[in-house]
Amino acid sequence: MTRGMSSGERESPDGPARSPRAAPEDLKDSTPRLMRGRFMLASLAFLFSPAALASAQETELRAPAPKFGSEEAVSRTYHLCRFVNSLGMELSRVPAGTFIMGSPEEEPGRKEDEAQHRVTIPNPFYMQVTEVTRGQWKKLMGNDPSHFAECGDECPVEQVTWNEAVEFCNRLSALEGFRPAYGIGEQGTVWDRGADGYRLPTEAEWEFACRAGSTSAFCTGTITRIREAMDPNLDRVGWYFGNALGTRPVRQKECNSWGLYDMHGNVWEWCWDWYGQYDTRPATDPAGPPDGSRRVLRGGSWYGDAKNCRSADRIFYSPGGKNYSLGFRLCRTIPK
Repeated sequence: MTRGMSSGERESPDGPARSPRAAPEDLKDSTPRLMRGRFMLASLAFLFSPAALASAQETELRAPAPKFGSEEAVSRTYHLCRFVNSLGMELSRVPAGTFIMGSPEEEPGRKEDEAQHRVTIPNPFYMQVTEVTRGQWKKLMGNDPSHFAECGDECPVEQVTWNEAVEFCNRLSALEGFRPAYGIGEQGTVWDRGADGYRLPTEAEWEFACRAGSTSAFCTGTITRIREAMDPNLDRVGWYFGNALGTRPVRQKECNSWGLYDMHGNVWEWCWDWYGQYDTRPATDPAGPPDGSRRVLRGGSWYGDAKNCRSADRIFYSPGGKNYSLGFRLCRTIPK
């Protein structure tokens, strides 16, 4: 494939199914059963990497019930660090915390819209361990918009607009008995921040999860190659123009220290936020400007150079636009 600069990826920003096993209804009132439940959790723990579990804490998960939308579907609770939903998506708990968003002025490849500022993520949330795959998209939506059909069902879905990603979130929420996160109407899309349904991450949540406690250009270290040549730190965790000529199956590279894969490269990932310059004052749980014309994408892609895959890099695109380097991953707000 001949490489050219796409309008969605620029050097400047202008540019199966497996649910958690159901616990007995009277679990909370039975000490023996509670101990058995804890034993089950301990047995599950070995399935997950120590790095991912180290940062995860016990939290509440509302699992899909046999009868979707029923009261039972939203009343059962499970205490797990990760869960697998009805489409086979694995989601992991991202902890609350404070970090420095953006990049230092001396970082190679830095752009002017990456001013550093302190951001607090006040509540833990769930994030999909991988990008949404072609197989997962097809199960729910019944079609396949992807350009790289030969890549297989484990490759990230691409050629998906922001509007379509939001619709996907709401459909999956309804299927599994959660309150949809988005109200979609003629006046636009409104986010119900109290909803427990599937959603896109905010830009701040995305960068916080991508960094996973790191402060360098990549979660694995500094950037050494700005353009097309292979960067050794990026090569460990991401698919980009230095090592790929199209999308690649998810989970083939190393995960970050919170157990998330492909946060650098493979496909750009849609975020909730409208694009705008950062307010550099300290912020808590920011969600971007109140309005705009273009939505933020993060992470870089197979089509981009190493500098486009940095943790702080950001581009934007029309919410109705698509190309073969744009995809997404899901989040869920943890009910309080």
